[in-house]
Amino acid sequence: MIGYTNEENVLLEAGLHNNENVNIDSVKMQIDGAEGIVNGTIGNIYSMPLPFRMQNYIEFENDATFAGTITITINGVAYTIDVTSGQTAEEIADTFREALKVVGTLKVDTSYDLPGSAKVHFVSVSMVYATAVTQVDITAIAMGTVTGTTATEATIKTKRFPLLVELIARKLAAAMLLDTSFGKSAAGSDNDGEKKMEAAYKLLDKIQGKEIKVMDDLTGTEITRSASILPQYNPTEANTALENTDEGQTPQNFKYRNEF
Repeated sequence: MIGYTNEENVLLEAGLHNNENVNIDSVKMQIDGAEGIVNGTIGNIYSMPLPFRMQNYIEFENDATFAGTITITINGVAYTIDVTSGQTAEEIADTFREALKVVGTLKVDTSYDLPGSAKVHFVSVSMVYATAVTQVDITAIAMGTVTGTTATEATIKTKRFPLLVELIARKLAAAMLLDTSFGKSAAGSDNDGEKKMEAAYKLLDKIQGKEIKVMDDLTGTEITRSASILPQYNPTEANTALENTDEGQTPQNFKYRNEF
């Protein structure tokens, strides 16, 4: 899997997260298929492989029973959290979020942080490609004199692709999973995968038609477009360099020379 989405998100999208009979290997297979569809559809619009940020999280659990300072070191930078006795895990998590905002090497991933959650997701600032991964390594968690509360790092660091890409891959994989699990008999029900498939393809069509753009969600800028030149976009009236542009598209003209 490339990592556009994950098993948990797909199961939530499909409404099967509480279903113990779901085969996780089947979910992974559907994600592989969904990622192939995404790449095959937008690979001529955006530079491949698609960029991503590395993501990690720390989960705080239990209320503090003794005050002190927690120091968490990430990529060599120490973040301190002053904790008072009686603070809840959610309150300590909020303090950590604020500490992360002060230093510019990391950003809190608010798209994953729900109000009241004690799990703080954070991502690397630089958006990178598969050949140059910026890690978000937690090298130390020092609890000091703080007792009661625990702070635990994610088991596995993950890739965080643009949210639009994740949304499309998630819907496609969920649609295929539902179709595999329930088939046509689910038409019109909550298990109808066809609706999710249609929604995903509408988004892909809009990306191809350049009605919507794939954005870097943290900076609000569009990700790098492909330098490939496609016949359907050339030649343009505005230039003779055969550029792939948004406007000025003219019908393609091909001539066949029949020589023997």
